[in-house]
Amino acid sequence: MEFAKRAAIEGRILDIVNHDMYANNKELYANTSTAIEVDIDGKQYALPYRNGQTNQKYVDPGVYDAGCVYFVVPPSPSQEREYLLENLNVIDYQNTNNLSDFLNTQKQLRNIEEELLTDIDDIFCPTIGPNDTAEMKALKQAVAAKQCDFNKYAQRFGDNYLNDKRLFKGSTITMRKLVSTAENLDLAVELTIRDKNPDVPNPMGVEIHAILTGGSDDE
Repeated sequence: MEFAKRAAIEGRILDIVNHDMYANNKELYANTSTAIEVDIDGKQYALPYRNGQTNQKYVDPGVYDAGCVYFVVPPSPSQEREYLLENLNVIDYQNTNNLSDFLNTQKQLRNIEEELLTDIDDIFCPTIGPNDTAEMKALKQAVAAKQCDFNKYAQRFGDNYLNDKRLFKGSTITMRKLVSTAENLDLAVELTIRDKNPDVPNPMGVEIHAILTGGSDDE
């Protein structure tokens, strides 16, 4: 499934599809961060897809999928500026005709994401406990040093976001989860292996270094 447009809506970067594409392929959007182009009284909006089966109140503006039918909840007059298509900074991949255009589009998208991530509403500072393992303590210290709003990173974690955030209440973390969490938070994790001390049998005499997280797009 490919999306041609993206924009920041409700503090998230959402993929935008037109109404016909959504109506003909509703099952494709059940677990995606999607906004639907909707015409309401001659105005074009990009309204977030919402699962109506898990949110029966239909309060927030959006397109609610309730199974066989779907409902459109328009924004109120005070909300419509946030959802009007003409007001959104839309990244349109349809206008990328070559590699240079594509790279520029990707840069625009990263700039939007950076702006969202640095708009801090609530700094997340996990508590370090006396029984924390060394790797968990290090991760908690790194997150605290970022002085970031952890909720702004929810989209990167996907459906497991709440479970991943709860891990910070514990004292241990697996290496796999440590690496994936660090990658989602733009942290690099390096592993160093060296002799425990110079007097061990069969000393290596060197240090082995490995970067466990992936590089940035620029790298």
